[in-house]
Amino acid sequence: MQLDALAPFLGRWATRVPGTGVCPRGSTVRFHETLELRRLAPADAFVQLTHHAWDADSGGTLHTEAGVIRVHGTGLELSLALSSGRLEHGTGGLTDPLTLDLTSRTFTNDRLQVIAFRRVLTRDGELLRKQLYLATHLGWPELTPHMQSVLYPAA
Repeated sequence: MQLDALAPFLGRWATRVPGTGVCPRGSTVRFHETLELRRLAPADAFVQLTHHAWDADSGGTLHTEAGVIRVHGTGLELSLALSSGRLEHGTGGLTDPLTLDLTSRTFTNDRLQVIAFRRVLTRDGELLRKQLYLATHLGWPELTPHMQSVLYPAA
């Protein structure tokens, strides 16, 4: 895989309408978020990922995450650090030219007992549709729809 294949996803993105989600214990959340994907140096095989999500009603931070996506052979590797202290490692690739699919199955320092986390980003014209799936030891043993949002290009 070539890093240029990630070009449709690069940039700074933000919600205009709150995203929605449900947690393993049944609580729901409405949130806003920003997501930035940017290539580091032109010769590097890395895309930097930064993400911030906050509660749409209270304005309180839900979480932040920062890391890199690295081209690795024919696919991608994802390494992230989350504000909760969790470290996450995953793999993935493009399921078609406009859908980025990344699944993590290795976690360190995870108080929520996550066993899998899947991020699907689909470029839809000027929009970026984001779907998250979660699996935990308690409550959701299989990847289950967790959160969804629509992001727009942001300044």
